[in-house]
Amino acid sequence: MLVLTGPSAIAQNGRAPRQDAETVGVPSVGAFGVERTTADLMAAQAIAPPSSSAAWRMMRKKLPDRRNLPQDPSAVAVASTPVRDANVNERAPGPRADFAQSVSMEFTAATLTDTGAFPPDSMGAVGPTQFLLFVNGRLRTFNKTTGTADGVINIDPDVFFATVMTPPPGPTGLNFTSDPQVRYDRLTHRWMLTIIDVPSTSAASIGDTPNRLLIAVSDAASAGVITGGTVWTFYFVQQDTVGGIPSTNEFLDYDS
Repeated sequence: MLVLTGPSAIAQNGRAPRQDAETVGVPSVGAFGVERTTADLMAAQAIAPPSSSAAWRMMRKKLPDRRNLPQDPSAVAVASTPVRDANVNERAPGPRADFAQSVSMEFTAATLTDTGAFPPDSMGAVGPTQFLLFVNGRLRTFNKTTGTADGVINIDPDVFFATVMTPPPGPTGLNFTSDPQVRYDRLTHRWMLTIIDVPSTSAASIGDTPNRLLIAVSDAASAGVITGGTVWTFYFVQQDTVGGIPSTNEFLDYDS
């Protein structure tokens, strides 16, 4: 897999300077993708031990209280930035339809019992015949016409991405996945999923080591319809060493 990164620069005031020109990326060649069929993945789920990562997923979401943070003293006191030219008028918004969209279907796609993760970071996408749910702790397909689970995929993301996850660091180390995202690309008829892993030296220090961005892409032959024979190719990006630089020893969070 080829990853492109661009050089960074910091101005004297500590902020990145504005760059209007294009920047040439630095290519970084990663490992070859790992291929597995949906049937292989579901077979791995069938023999997987009960997940022990539920408590770790919820521990990671206990973020510091940020409600009373002060304003940045160096922030510019303007309504928007960059500051607009006084001679430039904003274009008035055009007319829009205020028709309410009716809900044609609703169903429970997953519960806390299914996932063991809170919050779920709810994500999903619609393909030709299926709705693909992707939340922390569960990946599941549904018939998009009836809203019923079709049984093609019903798997823990830890099992789905197991071949490309970071090996747990040390004898007390652990790892699990978090922050799912899914898209269906109508041009290539492929499903694309991303998530990060959270390698940690112990349960008391969640996310204290560099992690990976994990990527899964379905094959073109399936034409967007996920079956047991659909081939998924898995990739990972070791984000702290992209571009061949020495490890930054940082943790990548909330990929997008």
